[in-house]
Amino acid sequence: MQGFGNGTVPAHIYTLTDKEKSSRLSEDSPFLCIGKYHVDEVTGYTEPGNGGGTTVSKADYTFIPTDVPDWAKAEGVRSAYPSIEQSLSEKQTGKAVLVLKNDGWSAEAVSGSNRW
Repeated sequence: MQGFGNGTVPAHIYTLTDKEKSSRLSEDSPFLCIGKYHVDEVTGYTEPGNGGGTTVSKADYTFIPTDVPDWAKAEGVRSAYPSIEQSLSEKQTGKAVLVLKNDGWSAEAVSGSNRW
């Protein structure tokens, strides 16, 4: 039975500039933040009701990326990482389950974006 090969695989190696290092999610994180999301419009919601002893509502909404650094917009980065293109597309849609707490509404379950 043949195991994994002993060959080499071509790969790209990137080095972050000091400015790009500030985009890491934390000092130890290998993940970079390519911006934030802002709710653009609530497109629908259910009337608040009782859900297991709490007041809940479901909301549909659109959201847009904001605070996107210039390096994340660069064609070379976007072509090397196709998922960035989807992450930065305008007018994305999502759904949330909102729970009324003592200090206001809180989004407890969010879907429509794998980046949150």
